[in-house]
Amino acid sequence: MHAINAVLPLCPIVPLAIETMGPINAKGQAFLADLGRLLGQISGDPRKASFLFQRLSLVIQQFNAIAFHATTEYTFLINV
Repeated sequence: MHAINAVLPLCPIVPLAIETMGPINAKGQAFLADLGRLLGQISGDPRKASFLFQRLSLVIQQFNAIAFHATTEYTFLINV
């Protein structure tokens, strides 16, 4: 626990809000852009920021598909 308390002040905590058909909040977008830029510097691939945003988009689409699927099965069970 002591190690976690020592590292915690060094770790940024950034609230991140991503809407399905809307923008990412400003602080979250800046954080993700910085993260992508750093990943690009480490890997040598400047496209890493784009890949990060694309991956987040895919995760949101997958979540929405699962959430929608769950509601249609529930509705089907009610109507039976």
